[in-house]
Amino acid sequence: MPSHRHTLNKSTWITISTGLILTIVTYHILPFQSLLPPLLTITHEIGHTITGWLFGYPSFPSFKQEGGMTLHHPQNPVVLLGIYLSFVILLSIFRHKHLSLWILLITLGGYSAIVFTSLSKALVLIMGHGMELLLAGYLLYLALTNFSQWLCPLFAMLGFSILLYDFSFAYKLMYDTTYQMIYTYQQGGKNLGDFSQLAQTYFDGNLSTVANLFIWYCCLTPILSYMLFCYQNE
Repeated sequence: MPSHRHTLNKSTWITISTGLILTIVTYHILPFQSLLPPLLTITHEIGHTITGWLFGYPSFPSFKQEGGMTLHHPQNPVVLLGIYLSFVILLSIFRHKHLSLWILLITLGGYSAIVFTSLSKALVLIMGHGMELLLAGYLLYLALTNFSQWLCPLFAMLGFSILLYDFSFAYKLMYDTTYQMIYTYQQGGKNLGDFSQLAQTYFDGNLSTVANLFIWYCCLTPILSYMLFCYQNE
């Protein structure tokens, strides 16, 4: 039987439009402004923490009034052993399902190619802001499913608000020199911002290049949400 592709109907368009309008209206309202950064701080540090553990770095988030920070310990062989054992168990479970088996083998190969290189640390840095975009994308996907007349516009609003916040963040990193200095030397100059570390390691210190790439990922997020909605049953 041919697969069914989901399309946006009138009610879904209304939901998404309502969420976008609510985003524009509420984004500069003080109570909303005070709620969004703490949510993103928690999401950001969880992203660092989860990715750190996945690549063998025991990681522990901490939260302060001025923001958050995740402490990463050196790569631990015991943690890596546990991850590889998990792969072995999954391969055993799906050994008779050829597509799943190939996906797992490709994932294992890609993981092994990254985990023992500096790219693992780069991904840990990226997945702070990356987790923010994953949250935004998931909220937009839920809004597209339109499962609730009341919740879905709020999910759309929150998803669009996170994207707008990250767009603004990237724009300031590209064009606001004062903000660049504040971001680069955080917490009294003791810590470099995630993107500043990536810029120093991979882009000769050019923070604008990293911010520009991040803007492209922000643009890609709603597109991926839409594609997931359209082809979720294929």
